[in-house]
Amino acid sequence: VENALLALGYLASPDTPLEPIANLLESSTNDRLRNNAAYALQRAVAAGARDPAALAALRGALVDPEPAVRGAAALSLAVLGDGESLD
Repeated sequence: VENALLALGYLASPDTPLEPIANLLESSTNDRLRNNAAYALQRAVAAGARDPAALAALRGALVDPEPAVRGAAALSLAVLGDGESLD
């Protein structure tokens, strides 16, 4: 799963289904898996993908204990222009 998330990130397609990735970001206890999920979401969002489930997961990831997860989430939210996350 970790490598599949990396591959989705490398593809950076606006057609990437974001909800399953968002679910992994929110529910996994594995730091590497959450990091790869955040990366895949970041790249897909940058390519134009949009999904409310991803927005909620990315907002939650801003307080993740893993710095790389927080960074990818912050970058994704900036791309989305999500001003609510600044609060």
